[in-house]
Amino acid sequence: MRSLLSLVAVFIVVCAALPSQTPTVYASSITVNITNDGLVTDGRCTLREAIQAVNAAWTVGDCATGGGYDVITLPSGFYQLSLDGADEENNATGDLDIFSTTSSVPRMLTIRGSGATTTIIDGNRLDRVFHLVGQNDRLVLRNLTVRNGRLPTPSRYGGAGVLSWGHIELYNVIIENNASSDVGGGLCIGCGASTGSGYLENVIIRNNTAQRGGGIFTNQPLTITASSIISNSAAVAGGAIVNYDALALTNVTVSANTADNNTGGIRHEHGSLSVLNSTISHNTRAGIRFLAGATLKNTLLASNSPEGNCSIFTPPTSQGHNLSSDTSCASAFTASGDLNNVDPQLGPLQQNGGLTPTRALPLTSPAVNAGTNSGCPATDQRGIARPQVGTCDIGAYELVVQRAFMPLISR
Repeated sequence: MRSLLSLVAVFIVVCAALPSQTPTVYASSITVNITNDGLVTDGRCTLREAIQAVNAAWTVGDCATGGGYDVITLPSGFYQLSLDGADEENNATGDLDIFSTTSSVPRMLTIRGSGATTTIIDGNRLDRVFHLVGQNDRLVLRNLTVRNGRLPTPSRYGGAGVLSWGHIELYNVIIENNASSDVGGGLCIGCGASTGSGYLENVIIRNNTAQRGGGIFTNQPLTITASSIISNSAAVAGGAIVNYDALALTNVTVSANTADNNTGGIRHEHGSLSVLNSTISHNTRAGIRFLAGATLKNTLLASNSPEGNCSIFTPPTSQGHNLSSDTSCASAFTASGDLNNVDPQLGPLQQNGGLTPTRALPLTSPAVNAGTNSGCPATDQRGIARPQVGTCDIGAYELVVQRAFMPLISR
């Protein structure tokens, strides 16, 4: 037994001495301790300095040394950008540029706030707010708000809130009040570089403006779940979203978006679109303009006007149990369980529990228990378990039915 243990020990020592087959990635934790914007040595660590430390993998200002797999912690506070000067990609002025230098090893940065309503990163309308420059790198934003980015000229690729050329993930994030004179008021994925991907969960994209894609413009794969794309506007088309690649929506509310020309909701130009248990309602112009192939299941479209819920140029494929409040989707909604010209009796857009606004269903709604359990998500947009009573509801909201129990009376 001792001989076997000795051999194992020798094997471990030898293996440890061998060169690694994968590059070493060092992790750093950097805590920002002042809300000011700047690159100065003053005994404090600003958000810009923390990002520069990550970019350089070096000590910058009074922040800890960055590595290749880093976490920046932002306490509650109002972090307003103040260094004027756009059109540079080195994080010196204007927006916060992340991974602006190339690397042979993919890198990852997580910026973690203390809460979406308490950690505010404000662009001060000087420039966009964030730019993920590294095309092979990953940026994760958690528990914070990105707001008041501005792109006054149409030659800056778009993405007044966030422009991503790499892989971006947002969790419990609010992107609001950003304005682009080009595309992607709130978020632009792949714009200019045509690289990257995106994942959004428990995200609110609201009150952003652009020429196209007031909320989001994407030409790269994007998955959105348990989120609300609301009250965005486009001067031309796609008040909520313009899509040119693979877009997947699950438990998403797209509502109260506007466009001056066409499609207040989703303008699906190219690629694929998958919509599952989502609510597309009360957008001006069309709810969804189908210019490329798409699939829908358990999805509710209502009160999108004047172009109607569906503006069909390329017929989408219904996977059943969709509901439209008008007849504009009738040529496509012919599968089992599809309902056309039926009022879902949606409630107002408001907080109904969970992290993002939704439109509730009343007990009398024909969308209640009208979905299919096949492929139905385990929860609704708010995190409520599905199904509540036998069968999933249509749309992003699952009605919770309160059960009353009568006491047994023995005779």
